[in-house]
Amino acid sequence: MSVQKSGSIERTAMVSGAPRNIHAPTPSAWAAPVLWLTGLSGAGKSTLATATSRLLDLRGIRTIVIDGDALRSGLSSDLGFSAEDRAESVRRASEVAALCSRAGITAFVALVSPFEADRSRARAAIGSHFHEVFVNTDFKTCRARDPKGLYRLAEEGKIKNFTGLDSPYEAPKHPELVIDTMAHEQEACILQLASYTMNVCLSIPFQNLPAAHA
Repeated sequence: MSVQKSGSIERTAMVSGAPRNIHAPTPSAWAAPVLWLTGLSGAGKSTLATATSRLLDLRGIRTIVIDGDALRSGLSSDLGFSAEDRAESVRRASEVAALCSRAGITAFVALVSPFEADRSRARAAIGSHFHEVFVNTDFKTCRARDPKGLYRLAEEGKIKNFTGLDSPYEAPKHPELVIDTMAHEQEACILQLASYTMNVCLSIPFQNLPAAHA
């Protein structure tokens, strides 16, 4: 492996026996958006994130979904539901999302993240590529859905500090995007998030594609 200088440093790597030049891009050339979906449990954050990720994949855009449940089963398996643990969970998710952004991977973070202060710290960690998306679904609707049975467990006292029940949720004051899942069908919400990501964040015209349901 050799190193050459031509104004900027270029690295030459061997791929399949043939050398090729790898230009180290500036961070701004690689940075991709982070769509931070916040809302109550059962609001539809993960469903929207996963389906939109699939739509963007069809357009050749690299994406990743950082889901609260996946974090709790792995990276944040040592954390509970206290305010301190929630803050740490948000911190870890924001650091992972920031790394993805710098690598040019569009990240969808689906996390309750109930406190404004924690989301503000996530915005600071990620920078200008942070886009807060409020998935607006009220407590009554989420309780009726209860897809994971969490509301029932919380009401039985098996989950403490559950958001919306015995712990508050601080709705975003100035989110970049609001998706009202009570007023619109799921497919329309998916297309809204996909259009925003493509048109606003990536400056790529978005053409309607069949919604990829999670």
